[in-house]
Amino acid sequence: MTDEPDEPDTDAADPKFVTALARGLGLLSCFRKNEVELSNHAFVERTGLPKATVTRMTYTLCKLGYLVQSEPGGSTGSAPVFCAWVSGRWRRLT
Repeated sequence: MTDEPDEPDTDAADPKFVTALARGLGLLSCFRKNEVELSNHAFVERTGLPKATVTRMTYTLCKLGYLVQSEPGGSTGSAPVFCAWVSGRWRRLT
């Protein structure tokens, strides 16, 4: 058993499947029990996605309110750290 999130069952030939959505939700499922902060680097390691893809996805998830940047702007040389959105609606989904 690993600590990595389970890979969703996908079929690249399925025209109804939205890969970008699956990747974004995959980022949110990277958070482990009692874990509230992750860096882009941690998302890259846990998903295997390219750094640029993770950066765009975390930016978008922040804009939509699904992630919150805990250190806005970050200090020089440090990666931004993101906190999971923990509203009642999100808790009902998990």
